[in-house]
Amino acid sequence: MLLINNSLPRSLTSLDNSEPSNEKVNQNKERLRISRDLHDGLAQEIAAIGYQLDALIGRNDLTHEPRQHLRRIRGQVSELSLRARTEIYQLRKSIQQSPTIAVTESLAAIAAKRGRTVIVAGELPAENSDILQAVIEELVENFCRHETSLTCTVELSPELIRIFPITASEVNFNSERLGLRGANERLQEISWEFFTAATAIGIRPQFLP
Repeated sequence: MLLINNSLPRSLTSLDNSEPSNEKVNQNKERLRISRDLHDGLAQEIAAIGYQLDALIGRNDLTHEPRQHLRRIRGQVSELSLRARTEIYQLRKSIQQSPTIAVTESLAAIAAKRGRTVIVAGELPAENSDILQAVIEELVENFCRHETSLTCTVELSPELIRIFPITASEVNFNSERLGLRGANERLQEISWEFFTAATAIGIRPQFLP
């Protein structure tokens, strides 16, 4: 289930004559489905291979030559991961809709799959919206998979994006379970960072000293 805050544009909550044709809507839905399948399947599998390689490279009993060989393979896996993410982002960008609508519809699908409710408020920044959307999706999907609360809220703004449970006592975010390592790689590309609070986790632009 998806709840949309009333402060969002009307186009998010009702249909009007400016909406695309049914054919275009179906095309957009199919592109969104494919991009989500690629993100949930191929991209996650590539990331898992990278983490396994990192564990092997860090072994104390590994000699210099095998470690160097594994590092070269790790570099190739990182390049492949970046290419896969880029293809996913380009596929999402081809969908003719605003960034806020795109992330709202995507979160609706994630919540419905897990029998959860997501409340969305605010506007997703247009700049780097593809990467921000991917990170938000990952956080919400992991929230739905692991947390006990049935409802979470996503607040969107150019300065701050927060994801938090409705009941503060049920906050139990764990960085490893949430898969923040993969999301952090995406954020570093656009100079954003994670932050945590007593009742929330979020992302924001990095502020240089």
